[in-house]
Amino acid sequence: MAAASGNLGTDVGGTFTDLAWCTPSGELRCFKVPSTPSRPGQSILEGVDELFGVLAPDAAAWQDVHHTHSSTVATNALIERRGARIGLITTAGFRDVFELQRLAIRTRCVSIHAARSRLCRARWSARCAGASVRTATNWSRFTRPT
Repeated sequence: MAAASGNLGTDVGGTFTDLAWCTPSGELRCFKVPSTPSRPGQSILEGVDELFGVLAPDAAAWQDVHHTHSSTVATNALIERRGARIGLITTAGFRDVFELQRLAIRTRCVSIHAARSRLCRARWSARCAGASVRTATNWSRFTRPT
């Protein structure tokens, strides 16, 4: 895999969308634009337009960009139990990812007596599926060893 000409990180929040651009030399530039709740992807496009306007990179700089996207809106909907019913596909053997509650950073999580939220009840178990086929960094497919 060829080296990326840059890395773009985006996070769509309810009020703002954050963008971070990192060049191969390690220069980091951060941008914040208003989110568009009815069309979350629109704020990413607007942020990229702003990034282009400020940094004025040549088109070649965008030929091989690694983009990492996150969504605070989606994470909050999951935690607050609102929005559509969803399922989760994980690597086989990791169906209990919600039981681990890695999103919750609280000191009581280290206690074996900590109360679990309603999010992790049995209803989630039925909507979590493990997949044995994975995709490697070169886009080839392989089966996870058992």
